[in-house]
Amino acid sequence: MRAFTRLLLLILLFPGSTFASHIVGLDLFYKHVSGNTYTITLIAYADCGPASASAFATLPTASPTVCIYDGGTSVGTVTLMVEAPATGVEITPVCPKDTANTQCTNPSNPIPGIKKFVYSANYTLPYTSAVWRFIFTGDLSGGSALAGRAAAITNLMGATTSQLVDTLNNTTSDNSSPVLTSVPVPFFCLNNNDTYNPGAVDPDGDNLVFDLVDGISGSANCSPPNLPVTYIAGRSGADPLIYNPGSFTFDRTTGQIDFYPNVIQRALVVYNIQEFRGGNFVGSCQREMTFLIIPCTVTPPTGTLNGATAGFITDDTHFKICKDSGDFSLYVNPTSPDTNNNVTVTATGLPAGSAFHVINNGTKHPRCVLSWTSNGIPPGVYVYYLTYKDDACPLSGSQTQAFTISIMPVPDVKATGDVTSCLSGMGIMKAEGAVRYIWEPATGLGCPTCANTTAVMPKTTLYTVIGIDEFGCVGTDTASLIVYPDPPGALLYGITASQSIPYGSSIQLDVKGAWIYNWTPSGTLTNNNINNPIASPREKTTYTVYGYSKTGCPDSANVTIDVITTSEDVPTAFTPNGDGINDVFCVTNLAWGRLVELSVYNRWGQRVFTTTDNTKGWDGTFNGIQQDMGVYHYYITVEREDKTPVHHKGDVTLIR
Repeated sequence: MRAFTRLLLLILLFPGSTFASHIVGLDLFYKHVSGNTYTITLIAYADCGPASASAFATLPTASPTVCIYDGGTSVGTVTLMVEAPATGVEITPVCPKDTANTQCTNPSNPIPGIKKFVYSANYTLPYTSAVWRFIFTGDLSGGSALAGRAAAITNLMGATTSQLVDTLNNTTSDNSSPVLTSVPVPFFCLNNNDTYNPGAVDPDGDNLVFDLVDGISGSANCSPPNLPVTYIAGRSGADPLIYNPGSFTFDRTTGQIDFYPNVIQRALVVYNIQEFRGGNFVGSCQREMTFLIIPCTVTPPTGTLNGATAGFITDDTHFKICKDSGDFSLYVNPTSPDTNNNVTVTATGLPAGSAFHVINNGTKHPRCVLSWTSNGIPPGVYVYYLTYKDDACPLSGSQTQAFTISIMPVPDVKATGDVTSCLSGMGIMKAEGAVRYIWEPATGLGCPTCANTTAVMPKTTLYTVIGIDEFGCVGTDTASLIVYPDPPGALLYGITASQSIPYGSSIQLDVKGAWIYNWTPSGTLTNNNINNPIASPREKTTYTVYGYSKTGCPDSANVTIDVITTSEDVPTAFTPNGDGINDVFCVTNLAWGRLVELSVYNRWGQRVFTTTDNTKGWDGTFNGIQQDMGVYHYYITVEREDKTPVHHKGDVTLIR
């Protein structure tokens, strides 16, 4: 909100403002003192400008009346007195050099001004009730001065008198109204994404629910009826503004209004803030204000969530994290559309135990950090507010933004087990309370990631289920599959003895004593569901057989089959004389291996033969010419059955 730079333009746009134009906002709230005594307070925010001079002059001596009702029954009245300073407190956000140049100092000054007047008094309720009502009907001074609404308000039909109503239920506990930390004098830019928040902080830590409600036409006395004001066509208390279609949102949890106004307007907006404690209604308070939408050249600073060290950001202002998931920090980097302005950030409503600091506050690029923990914090929605204020001269722009931290509850995961015995061998494990599940250990489970799963175990087993909800929050529970003891004695017998076989060979395994069999691993077995499958392993393998009796009692046994790889042979001499005996120099015993290279060299280092074919060898010739008797050198590389490379080099004698 480029707050007061717009006010002067507003006065020019609405020159017919009458007796009520001096009040631009009202707050009515109460604070518990002791017993049934409460301090009732009315705050009036008034325009210091010359158009309001006569009405403004009555405020320092005003004595507003508040009517006390028990439901529909009038109980009494209380007259409020002005608090010091009686002349009001100026809240115009001006630069230091212009503090004496607003219309609150001199009505002829060019800079508009706003003052806050506070009126209060103690009142002792005669008894407790669930339906106390404190009503300000617009009477500022015994009927001689009224808090009238300006005829220039554009969303109402005609001028009316202001009325605010607070409620209290003090039957079970005392209560104080929330403190509204942002002033109700909002000014907004036409054709801009605008936002407003009252910055409500409750001293009792109550849960707040915000509503936009119809304004009430006050009677200026304690006699009903007090009827709703009449809105222009298309507008209402819940939808008071004119804006681009689809741009208006209202958050009942934080009171945040976001909208894109497309028409110059001066609209009445009334907040009703309800308080709930432990789910029970304890009271409410109201704020009335005028939203002023006018053209402007500079928009106020803004800031949104742009980082978190844990949890997850759901949008510009909302953050969620699971309970007891640790510490976290949230980051906001406010900026001003006018890059010549510095931005100062203040925070209100910070969660108890959190830490907030601003790096480079009062510069063009402040960085806000809120640090807190989710450990030991009750689940719920925690709201805090950041106010961004620039240092434009002569008047500053400011904006208050609500942020929510939702501490998500851990899912209430419940697990139940089953009771079984070796007669059935099976039970059902069940879980509820989450959307995804992980059972640990997974041993014996048909579906370790299902809510309900079958479990087959030979003995009692404790399982833990991890439940994960839609927000990623985790809860756990445990349950047991209880298995009655097995009957005495082993079930399986006669298992094949562990032994070794040559590579490429097979062996028949065997076991006796069960009704149903299951061998594992099954990849090298002819059939893993019989008692005597044939195994053809290519490496050392331990086979486990699970057996079940006719009544379902389990047993298991193991057998290990080692695999022997062959060793290649290289002759030291050969006789290529054509007699069919030892005529060729080659590598033998390579039934399951592979020849990578066989090369033969003469004494001068010349290669006279090479091959990679297991079935071929050197016949003692080179280029078709028989070679002389003598010693030749060879180099051989083979790959054995288990893929191990082996190298041979040496001498071979050619004999003729």
